[in-house]
Amino acid sequence: MSIIKKFIFTFLLLIIPITISLADIKKVGKFKDWETLVIQESSGKVCFAQSIPVLQAPKTNIESVNVNLNSDIINDINKIQQKYPNPCP
Repeated sequence: MSIIKKFIFTFLLLIIPITISLADIKKVGKFKDWETLVIQESSGKVCFAQSIPVLQAPKTNIESVNVNLNSDIINDINKIQQKYPNPCP
């Protein structure tokens, strides 16, 4: 069997069960940021809830922060950087 035929055969074996199982899922309700669903299986019903992702922007636009360090702290940082020039290779 050629590689293309094997790929198509494998692809179909993976996709067919997914499409069949998706047809069994039924939405029961939607409440704010979550929803309830029911799956009907041969062993019975399975009920579950899932949250819906919510994107939130920060309340303020934070562009940069100004940090002032004294010369002692800067010297300590320079010593550490000389000892460990590449701490995360």
